[in-house]
Amino acid sequence: DCSMLVDSVRDGIESKDTPILLIYNTNCSQIAKNVYSALKVEFVNLECSQLLPENTKESLSHVLEVCFGRRFTLKFVRECYTIIFIGEENRTCLNFRLSFHSNKFYLLSPTSQSLTQLGSESKLLKKRYHLVQKVDTANIVGILIGNMWLRDYLSILSDIKSALRKKGKEYYTILMGNIQPTKLTNFLEVDIFVLLGCPENVILDSSDYYKPVITPYELYLALSDSPCSVITDNYSNDINSDFIKFSSLRVNDTDEDNLLDHTKILNLK
Repeated sequence: DCSMLVDSVRDGIESKDTPILLIYNTNCSQIAKNVYSALKVEFVNLECSQLLPENTKESLSHVLEVCFGRRFTLKFVRECYTIIFIGEENRTCLNFRLSFHSNKFYLLSPTSQSLTQLGSESKLLKKRYHLVQKVDTANIVGILIGNMWLRDYLSILSDIKSALRKKGKEYYTILMGNIQPTKLTNFLEVDIFVLLGCPENVILDSSDYYKPVITPYELYLALSDSPCSVITDNYSNDINSDFIKFSSLRVNDTDEDNLLDHTKILNLK
């Protein structure tokens, strides 16, 4: 019975014209469908995300946005939407809060049967962007591969290596299924690490590690020709996001042979 959840949204969202995007935890898919069905007539600008099948091969050209394994189309600009996350506060919720940090963000909890507006994650974002600046002074970058089953993983890895070489940086490629601070102490010469893995698990608390561990998006910002020094509306941990285009940072084919490929491939379980 989703009646209390539906009533919570009716009571919490005043205007029926408000653009709303429903996003849900994977174990709340049926609840999300029921809530959407009950509210879509009243809230004329209500959209509901859909889970993207794992390793999907279908064309996504008709989908406006793909984020953390969800796809959705938006009639209005991204910043106009009120986000309602159906589930509990967890890492998935945090990732969407970061990605939509400029939007009003609500938690619709099946446990408490209530709608709660969540505060801004600006403090965490400022901390993350501070780590972006550390890439500039890093000589050696450790590319941590925590998941080899990511879509287009090899292509993305190739683009990252090329972008690092373009900036004159050396890199180690490290296969590590379970990232732990003690394991990374084997690489004292590495100045900063970037983690390629499941987008819901790439944000690590760098205070637990002897060197910073950043996300692919943070590396992308640092290597861009016009580095970003402020918090943007496009923060994403999804390596397949439209906001992360390492291919645009590649070395020109004519210059590729003139650059040294400093790499070490290691496999630590």
